[in-house]
Parts: sequence; C-alpha cells; structure tokens
Amino acid sequence: MGTDDTKYRDLLDSVDEVVYEVDASGVLTYVNSAIEKFLGFSVAEALGLTIKDFVVEQDRPKLSQNFQSVIAGQLATNDYRLATKTGEVRWARTSSYPVLEDGRVTAVRGVLSDITARKQAEDDLNELNAKLLHRVTERTSELRKSEANLRNLINSTDDLFCIRDLDGGLVIWNEALG
Repeated sequence: MGTDDTKYRDLLDSVDEVVYEVDASGVLTYVNSAIEKFLGFSVAEALGLTIKDFVVEQDRPKLSQNFQSVIAGQLATNDYRLATKTGEVRWARTSSYPVLEDGRVTAVRGVLSDITARKQAEDDLNELNAKLLHRVTERTSELRKSEANLRNLINSTDDLFCIRDLDGGLVIWNEALG
C-alpha cells in the first residue's frame, strides 16, 4: 500500500461516520473502522456482507428502491433502521452516489451517519405533542361544558343580567336583555 493510500485510509478511519463502498450488487467492498463503533461488526466481518444484511426487514423494500435509483445514476440521501451485531436497532442516514467507470455504474459509495439520538428526540417530541393535543382537547371540552352551564344559569333568571368588558361591550347577557 502506498503512502497516499495509508494517509487516506488513516483519515477515513479517524471519522465517526461509516464510509463505505458496495459493488453493483450491494456487497460491501470497503468500509472504514467506524462500522465497529456504530454496528459492532469488525471491518473483516462486514466486508462481503450486503447492505440488506444490516437493514431491518421493514426498511428493505425502501432500500431496494433507493439502491436501484443510485445504480441508475442518482444521488440519494435516506434514513434506515440498521441492526447491530447484538440485535439493537439504530437509525442511520446514508448519503450515496454512483461510481462510474466507462459510463456505467460499477459501485456505490457513501457515508452512514448515526441519527439514532435525533430520531429518539423526534419520537419523544411527537409523543409530547400528542399528549399536549390530548390535554388541550380535554380542557377545551371542559371549558365548553362550563360555558354552557354558565349560559344556562344566566338564562334561567327572569332578571336582566349582563357582563361588560373594560370597554363597555357586552360579553355575556341573558335572554331577558332581549
């Protein structure tokens, strides 16, 4: 291996993102050492596996479709759930591009970034939003019931009854006011 190859390999092994290359069939032909920290597989274990081997079953149809787009010459950025060596599921964002030789795609290169924490934060935020929406809906219903009860009480008297705002406008009045 030449000095430049060593320099670039060292550089790629120093980043947190997984840098990879797969052939046109999706078989890993290169991956940097970040794969071990991210998915628990050594470089030697990962080489020769397909991308599909890492992607959870539910995301595989999307993977196949997106991989065909890249093989057709398009750039792609996608999110997938990947299974670690221990079976834990982690989220990854992959940015991929086709490698052309003599006008045909021979490989796909890309970068995988761990977005598990961001996806968890999004899920937590969505859950909190759903709870908040539920509480607002419940409180709005309670306020409408309370307003209806107040209106019934006000309308039950034959005496004139009204409430004005600070500008003198009528806010609430009973039917006796006409």
